[in-house]
Amino acid sequence: DSACTLVLVETAEEDRSLDLIRREAANRDLPVWTWSTARALTRDGGEPQYGTDTVHQALAAIGSLPGPGVFVIADGHDALADQIVVRKVKELTATFDETRTLVMTAPVHVTPPELASIAHVWRLRPPDADELDSLVERTLASLESRGFEIRLDDGGRARIVTSLRGLSLAQAQHLLHRVTVRDGIFHY
Repeated sequence: DSACTLVLVETAEEDRSLDLIRREAANRDLPVWTWSTARALTRDGGEPQYGTDTVHQALAAIGSLPGPGVFVIADGHDALADQIVVRKVKELTATFDETRTLVMTAPVHVTPPELASIAHVWRLRPPDADELDSLVERTLASLESRGFEIRLDDGGRARIVTSLRGLSLAQAQHLLHRVTVRDGIFHY
């Protein structure tokens, strides 16, 4: 929702959630900035911003950046354990309009009471059949390009997608590779 200035994303699939966030931001012509403890605040395609190594510094920098954007803080559950961060998030998002959104990712969020009325919690569902089919297509093409033999009958790909339902994309990809590595041939 474009009017939501604070989104708490619950997911064990951080890469997948970032892909979805980037796609939606691109649809709205919004730049995406990410921050994590391992990498300072960085605009997609750019270099880390100097002096944004801590979440406190990153939030201050986000507040001073002009213009629209989607600002993603990885491991938000750790950051929200700090009451100063909670206050900074509340004050920062109060200044945002519909072109600016703060997103905090985590495997699980406990929404601080101070943010409950402004935060939208988004729990990422397992991938749907289209996402799994796309993964199967990419994975099989990658395996084939590396010399693995692919043996599928007419309904094989659909059966693979069905059998992967309920897994994360990372789990599904790992399983596809594991089945192939066993004997060098992918067959179903």
